[in-house]
Amino acid sequence: MIPAPSIYLIFNKEEKLNLLNGFIIINSDFAPYCSEVFTLRIPAPTNSNIIIRLIKSNDTTTYNLLIQNNNISISGKDEQAIILGLTTLYNLHLEDKVINKTIIKDHALYLHRGLSFDSARHFFTITEIKKIIEEMSLIKLNVFHWHLSDDQGFRIESKLFPTLASPEHYTQDEIKDLDYYCKIRGIKIIPEIDMPGHVSSILSVYPKFSCFETATTISNLAGIYENVFCPSKPEVYSFINKLLGEISGLFMTDIIHLGGDEVPKYNYKHCDLCQQTMLENDLNNYEELQGYFLKRVSENINKKIILWNDSLLGNYLPDNSLIQFWLNKTVELKAYNKLKKPIIDSNMYVFYFDYPLALLPLKRVYKYKSPFNNIQGHEACLWSERITSNEELERMLFPRLYAVAEACWDNKKNYRVFLNNIELMKKAQRVLISENDLSRKHLKVERRKYWQTVLNMPTVSSSEKGKTSLKTQLDFFRYFMKFSDFKLIKEIKKKYEKH
Repeated sequence: MIPAPSIYLIFNKEEKLNLLNGFIIINSDFAPYCSEVFTLRIPAPTNSNIIIRLIKSNDTTTYNLLIQNNNISISGKDEQAIILGLTTLYNLHLEDKVINKTIIKDHALYLHRGLSFDSARHFFTITEIKKIIEEMSLIKLNVFHWHLSDDQGFRIESKLFPTLASPEHYTQDEIKDLDYYCKIRGIKIIPEIDMPGHVSSILSVYPKFSCFETATTISNLAGIYENVFCPSKPEVYSFINKLLGEISGLFMTDIIHLGGDEVPKYNYKHCDLCQQTMLENDLNNYEELQGYFLKRVSENINKKIILWNDSLLGNYLPDNSLIQFWLNKTVELKAYNKLKKPIIDSNMYVFYFDYPLALLPLKRVYKYKSPFNNIQGHEACLWSERITSNEELERMLFPRLYAVAEACWDNKKNYRVFLNNIELMKKAQRVLISENDLSRKHLKVERRKYWQTVLNMPTVSSSEKGKTSLKTQLDFFRYFMKFSDFKLIKEIKKKYEKH
């Protein structure tokens, strides 16, 4: 199974138990929801043929599982641990390995084991999202970071601001249903409402919240857009407080992601209100003006906050915040080292799965070692600008998401064993395992096809983009030049340098 258990001992390979013959769960220590999905996954009669006991324990392991003489015991300190133990039992069942006299002692390396999922650029149905979440649960990932707003769409129904939602969006009932679907699988949803940039979808409805009240349209192109929230208008904060209060109330988690990445400062430089705010608050630069904005927003949120690493330049972070690193820029690393806050590592050169397997191969994800010490965990990211179908989505995520699960679970690494475990999962008919061709010839074709797509893609031209995202794009191209067609890279570089 994936991730492989920390300690896995089998004393009698011949004597197997069949859960389909029936079982009964004895649980007096935990909330009933922790075993709900297990009974949904295995439609067996309820009888005492096999007894599964859920036991409270303060052991330092994440969970323990013991199979002996038709008795199965799973121990852990809380419902999350029990869900993980039952997930392991279900995986053993799928692989026909529920064997008498088996001991598993398992321990997670990181508390945060996640996937960032972009529904703003491309809308995915709840049915498809549930399919992905089910597979996440089976590989013991526990965070679904849901990117719900951006320049290309605002995907949540708001009853306070009913004109805000894009034509394709999730109703509040759908969100609550998905939140519970995740809960019984040991996964928490962290919603992301990006700000003060990436807000074209909001400003298309409420242009008054920008510096110059410029008419804005929802974009159908990837890129970074100059029109952002004005940090100097009181009505902006009033709107945000109401909106975030409504949205955060839809989710059971105590965390919300506020983005804070890729914010052009062009409007700030020409806005009289922003100049006045900087003067009145002794702000030294426009990054600190963004920090001022995030500080005011966070003061009215009764939740922990996650921000992308761009926000480190603002010299302000809420006390209860986490930083999510996507690009390890030197200046931001220095700012982070001063604060010594825990981080989530989402290194774009390893964990951005919208880039094809030919550029971010499975082995690199599996063998990745983070440069950070104070790590809360890893999170893969799936940005959906170039994703056009569910099939493409699944092909991009798998099998690389399995490597993320292993990286979050244990320090012991054996790539051959990992590949063998993927093959065992295929035999168990795990439906989302991608049939990606890993041959060098296929990957070379895929790589060239990707760069050709980039070359043909429309680009957004703006006076600020050239100083921010363009450098990031060119750095990315240079990094992957050794894997790619050099002539094609030069064409792409020339194209981006025009903007």
